[in-house]
Amino acid sequence: MPCRCLRWAIPAPCFRVVAESPLTRGARPTNEPLRPRQKLAIKHTTRSARALVRDIQYRLDVNTLHRDQETRELGLNEIGRVQLRTTVPLLCDPYSKNRATGSFILIDEATGVTVGAGMINTSS
Repeated sequence: MPCRCLRWAIPAPCFRVVAESPLTRGARPTNEPLRPRQKLAIKHTTRSARALVRDIQYRLDVNTLHRDQETRELGLNEIGRVQLRTTVPLLCDPYSKNRATGSFILIDEATGVTVGAGMINTSS
């Protein structure tokens, strides 16, 4: 069953294009935050594609578990939910059912540095 959205914690059989998912920003050499309209490479299982950050829905405060929905960027080591658009279809499962097809990484195309990692929960 194809879906149109990936969630940072993305939904079951995701087919393509838009992804919303919980994203964890990993440590990286640069302190540049993740922002909407940023272009990145996405690696899902053995497949690579290009992705565009369409929206950052919220940033999670790990101390209070408050969802900051006013944020417009994710900094280093922050956790949040973002919406992505990919250039090719990605077939995926919820992370809770299959860790291999329910996760992905985002890579800065210019430097080759891993920008973040995501889990697929649901689709919309």
